Amino acid sequence: MCTHPYVSMTFPSVVLTNLEGSLLTMKGPLGVMTFNLSHFDPTGTLGASLIHTEHGPTLHLSVHTNGDALTTIQSTLRNAIHGVAQGFLVELEAKGVGYKILREANTMSFKLGLSHTVTVEVPEDVVILNPHSQRMMIFGMDKQRVHSIVAQLRALRPPEVYKGKGLVRKGEFLRRKEGKKK
Repeated sequence: MCTHPYVSMTFPSVVLTNLEGSLLTMKGPLGVMTFNLSHFDPTGTLGASLIHTEHGPTLHLSVHTNGDALTTIQSTLRNAIHGVAQGFLVELEAKGVGYKILREANTMSFKLGLSHTVTVEVPEDVVILNPHSQRMMIFGMDKQRVHSIVAQLRALRPPEVYKGKGLVRKGEFLRRKEGKKK
């Protein structure tokens, strides 16, 4: 019986996997992601094996010391599997009178109640859709990159707590504060 911490992950059939040494490659309908598993384990105690079964490829990870690194690797790989198979979508809404989001070729222009229009370049690794003048959707296969771009855009006009104006994620609950009393 093995007393070392280990994790088994089965990949869906739409994701093709390959393990060469410590380099794990996942290919899905949306693209290819490659991970160097030794990056997650600087001590070099991580063991990885890819076994093909009738249910699909299964990745077995084990570590001979502390198992804390396995949780990080497991969640990162789950996000990558979801990313290459389905992708990640985040919607932002511009709440406020006169707030607008405009798409022009490779740039996004934001009218957010400032004295000037804020222009932002659209990164090539994500797709930004603008179905409505007060709503935008950010889509990509790397969860960390998508949420990083959302955070950068929200920083242009973060939601304020008194009136609720600003760039808000769709479905986000904003705790409002009570205004000044007389």
